[in-house]
Amino acid sequence: MRKVITALCVLASVELTSDAVAQQWTEYRPADARFRVEMPGTPQIRSDTIPELGSLKLTQAVVESADGWFAASYVDLPPDQIKNASANNILDTARDTTIKWLVSRNNKSQLRSERRLITNGYPARHVVAEVPIFESVFVLAARFVFNGRQVIVITFTGPSGVETGADVSRFFDSLTFQW
Repeated sequence: MRKVITALCVLASVELTSDAVAQQWTEYRPADARFRVEMPGTPQIRSDTIPELGSLKLTQAVVESADGWFAASYVDLPPDQIKNASANNILDTARDTTIKWLVSRNNKSQLRSERRLITNGYPARHVVAEVPIFESVFVLAARFVFNGRQVIVITFTGPSGVETGADVSRFFDSLTFQW
């Protein structure tokens, strides 16, 4: 289970580059997932099998805007990997792994805030971490949701202060789940 969460968090954080520049809001609703999110542009979609995890497929949508990067990622978890894990443990592991990964890249990175949420009936975590880079401070704002079969991670990465703006709020508030 820890490997699944680690791979998802790292890939969600690392692959935040895109040649597309946001122009207008679009809905991202993957056909093989049960969620939707609005993104400030047309996302570039990537799907990769994670070698360390066998046949698990990570799907990621990324939009680069003038303010930063918006990403939505998800992975289906096999039932045998989640049958003895609680949703809180899965989400706590996702948070801890993300912060540990950021600190391994920059030892001055730190968790700024965390909120426990319920998103459309599913347990979630919203975390904001600071990542000092040269003279600037960037933030990674991430929402982790476990819907019983998938881990969904939506993230914004950009300069400190932008994470409280209207576009970032719209992005996080637009996450909903379908049955």
